[in-house]
Amino acid sequence: MTNKAALRLYENLGFVRDKRLNSYYLNGEDAFRLKLYLVGDEHYAYLLQQKQFELVEEQLAREQVAALVDAAAAQQPIVQQATDATTDTTAAAATTNGDAASHPTQ
Repeated sequence: MTNKAALRLYENLGFVRDKRLNSYYLNGEDAFRLKLYLVGDEHYAYLLQQKQFELVEEQLAREQVAALVDAAAAQQPIVQQATDATTDTTAAAATTNGDAASHPTQ
């Protein structure tokens, strides 16, 4: 999302995020449907609190996914090193076996 300043302005005016609209814009960016609850509404406080909980849960889920992606990226070089070591060991074994075959013992 690129227009964080506008979103912050609306939230400061009392609007709450109602729903995330995935790939809403032509460039693939997400959007949020915003709602403004009126103070006279008897469910205003309850709805506002529920929306805040949902947003916190959504943010936590995004952070967990990002942490998993980071962890997977951090492990990738380790897997590559292990693959390289296996390749080196296989090549060394082939060389050793080739030497033994070309120089048989009597």
